[in-house]
Amino acid sequence: MLNISNAELLNNFNRLIKQETDVTMGILDHIAEIEDRKLYLAEGYGSIYEWMEEKFNYSRGSIWRRLTSVHLMRDYPEVREMLIARELNLTTVSVLHEVVYKE
Repeated sequence: MLNISNAELLNNFNRLIKQETDVTMGILDHIAEIEDRKLYLAEGYGSIYEWMEEKFNYSRGSIWRRLTSVHLMRDYPEVREMLIARELNLTTVSVLHEVVYKE
């Protein structure tokens, strides 16, 4: 148990939510740049997917959600703003990606 007041607990929680969003967006920005530069190739991986799975132990679902979010944000910048505002989450964006890029 945390030994803090209710007000502190709620304040800390709000601060942590903001930090979580900032970190998630930072990770997506880095994934986009690493993918653009193909930096995973220099480390001996054939794809960014393989690199994220083997080097960082991301699950396949986590990789999919992040990569589809990166790709959709490139074409639709408003998606980024909606993620920052927490109007969308990575799961919803990955589903939206399937609808937008339906083949």
